[in-house]
Amino acid sequence: EFLNNTFEKLFQQRANNNKIINILHIGDSHLQADFITSIIRTTLQYNFGNAGRGLIVPLRVARTNEPFNYLSSSPYYWQSKRCVFPDQPLPIGIGGVTISNDTVNSFLNLKIFDSKSLTYSFNKISLFYLKDSSSFDFNIKDSIGNEIGYINSSSQSDYSNVNTINLTNSINQISIKTIKTNNIQTHAVIFGISLMNSNNGVLYNTVGVNGAQFKHYSKSQYFCEQTKVLAPDLIVISLGTNEANDTKLDEDIFYREIESLVFNLKKQKWRVTQRDHAS
Repeated sequence: EFLNNTFEKLFQQRANNNKIINILHIGDSHLQADFITSIIRTTLQYNFGNAGRGLIVPLRVARTNEPFNYLSSSPYYWQSKRCVFPDQPLPIGIGGVTISNDTVNSFLNLKIFDSKSLTYSFNKISLFYLKDSSSFDFNIKDSIGNEIGYINSSSQSDYSNVNTINLTNSINQISIKTIKTNNIQTHAVIFGISLMNSNNGVLYNTVGVNGAQFKHYSKSQYFCEQTKVLAPDLIVISLGTNEANDTKLDEDIFYREIESLVFNLKKQKWRVTQRDHAS
């Protein structure tokens, strides 16, 4: 039935161009590089419409490999953590990889590349970050340094640890800068960024971490909770390769870890309305 609902939305979008179909694909190194999934994304968007690049993570800033279709950079050093190292500090959210900085006015740059006839410029940003009383605010600038948005960490939003802003114009490059407005603000902890446009079509979000297993996602503090922000119509899980390479694999424990992640993801579904997002 869940697949039928997704197929029906795809059919309605193809016929009437009045739906946004949200897909979330979770995996390991196969997805972190985005080779196969980029083909799936572009093929779906060629046929059903392009609603944006979707979720990205500044993996290069975290000092690991990132997809070829966007580029993250920063002249500042950001602490980082991958979900495969649960004992290290920093919480893990939607991206599976977290970056953190305690320097005021530090920034990171993001540039998104088009794919043939698909344009990935965006005019809507959802920033996933640790939204507590000691979080910096964020200033969003374009490629020539003009301020085009501001995220106030004390502002209210529909979900915890995320803020969404609309931009006046569509762009393909931004800078996210940490801003301190009071003495208790000490850090920025970023989980990921979702980039959207004003079109109906497919949003194909991928989360991939080298070496990841089922247990790494299910035990991440904010991961499952933040999936509901993406309002997925369909969740695809491509995991198990790294468990299979473990010579000490316990089959019973493995199945329990699968069930745990699926349960924690399905638990979020009921808190999400199956939104059409149609304009």
